[in-house]
Amino acid sequence: MRLFKFLLFAVLFTVATSSYSQKLIKGIVVDSTSLINLSGVNVKVKSTNRGTSTNSSGIFTLMVTESDTLIFSSVGYAKVILPVYLDDETMFVRMREESILLREVIIKDLGFRINQKYVKSPTLTTTKPLKAGSSGGVNFAYFTKLEKEKRKLVRIMADNEKVKIYLDVVNDPDVKAEILHRFTISEDRFYELLAIFNAKNKEITYSANSALILNSLFSFYENAGLKK
Repeated sequence: MRLFKFLLFAVLFTVATSSYSQKLIKGIVVDSTSLINLSGVNVKVKSTNRGTSTNSSGIFTLMVTESDTLIFSSVGYAKVILPVYLDDETMFVRMREESILLREVIIKDLGFRINQKYVKSPTLTTTKPLKAGSSGGVNFAYFTKLEKEKRKLVRIMADNEKVKIYLDVVNDPDVKAEILHRFTISEDRFYELLAIFNAKNKEITYSANSALILNSLFSFYENAGLKK
């Protein structure tokens, strides 16, 4: 009898603990470069059948536990795998476009006459002419696949660095709380308007001036409230 009571207590304790550690988490998924909200992104809990997808504003809600890991996937974008932190009010997920390498196509100009032999170039897939017989004197050369990817990565990193200050501002919970309170809007409405702001004010998202970003955000939300 004691064993039965102990097992019953253990089961009830496990259920209570499990339900207590669960939380309905909300998040928003955006393009890492343009910050445009991404709709239709699949959000799945790793190693389970639980999942959802983002709505037209890039927002999703999902019941999770503190031990869960989320997988974000969408056509044309690289997968993002993130652990769940129940202390976070909102997840802000940035997905970068996935480059698809195609076979290189070499275009030959039959009317282009080379006077001298080609010499090897250490950074290129092919060689380049020292001198061309045409009047234009154009050297046709192609970067390696690896070098193309490196150059694209450098551009992505540069873009990410440019929007870092903007992301710090919009992810500040005090800023969001002030906007929600001052303009009496819901959290869903906050992100819907933020998506519109991102699309219309790209120069602000790349600004390094936090004061300018804040003034622009509050002015935008104020005007949006007046237009209701």
